[in-house]
Amino acid sequence: MRVLLYARPGLGSLLAGDAVQARATAAALRKLGVEADLAEEDLPDPGDYDLVHLFNLIPIESTYTAYRAVRAAGKPFVLSPVFWDPTEYLTKTGLSSLFAWWERTMPLRREVLRAAALILPNGQGEVECLERFFGALPPHRVVPNGVDPTLFFTPGREDRRDGPHVLCVGRITPRKNQLALLNALRGTGVPVAFVGPVNDFAYYRVCRTAAWPGVSFRPAVFGRRLADLYRAAAVHVLPSWYETPGLASLEAAACGCRVVTTDRGTVREYFGEGALYCPPDDPEAIRAAVLAALAAPPPAGLAEMVRARYTWEEAARATKKGYEIALGRPA
Repeated sequence: MRVLLYARPGLGSLLAGDAVQARATAAALRKLGVEADLAEEDLPDPGDYDLVHLFNLIPIESTYTAYRAVRAAGKPFVLSPVFWDPTEYLTKTGLSSLFAWWERTMPLRREVLRAAALILPNGQGEVECLERFFGALPPHRVVPNGVDPTLFFTPGREDRRDGPHVLCVGRITPRKNQLALLNALRGTGVPVAFVGPVNDFAYYRVCRTAAWPGVSFRPAVFGRRLADLYRAAAVHVLPSWYETPGLASLEAAACGCRVVTTDRGTVREYFGEGALYCPPDDPEAIRAAVLAALAAPPPAGLAEMVRARYTWEEAARATKKGYEIALGRPA
């Protein structure tokens, strides 16, 4: 089986969740014997492949262009939608001017979605969100996101350092909602480390202005350096406007962090009672959740649960079965 995976141009320069998902899935598929090529810039000739795997319905333009090329080549494709309703986020962060673009491009999303041989959402909540927007869907298989357990798995962290150190890993952008975390923890004296690339410099400047001496901003790090940051933290917080479910939260949980995360998106499907949840628009609730997590013991069994259920190997196995279904082969 020869498969081409494609998310968007510049996949290597903007390492958002879709980039990590596409890269990790391709690598894990190769270990399962799938000839999986990942296109990080322009789309190669789809005619050279049995199947194409497209990612991400929200920034639709490049996905739609790739879909047209796949359709012209007469090749089947599967779709990882990476989709959630952005209405609340756009409205409450002052980005309502983007609604015109969102509405104008909805027919493109609908066309791509309905032409897919199979869709591979990251959670059942994502399926339900797609149904609310688009009605009846093509066949689907839920493929949860994952972590690399060779990097991010640390069982039995009861002996970990328990200092009041909060970590927030993610792109500096209004959707990740770092400013709300700063406003929530103002006056507590809790040290907070933000780690990630700056996607919105105006927003970054506002966050720097809101920070206090115990707050640091660090560029993105990867691999074992990132795992070390998770292991040094008591709590990881991701108060985003939505996550499906947030790769940083999964990685932090696998490293033994207590996890505070948004209550928007598919996060409860993944963490259940193993995390604390907060609404992104309520600083008092964010503050209460973080302080409760700092006072709580390390989450018993959370890292082991992530290791058992949410690895890229498991995601690749589910993805490969999806490919076989899309190609009409026994799964």
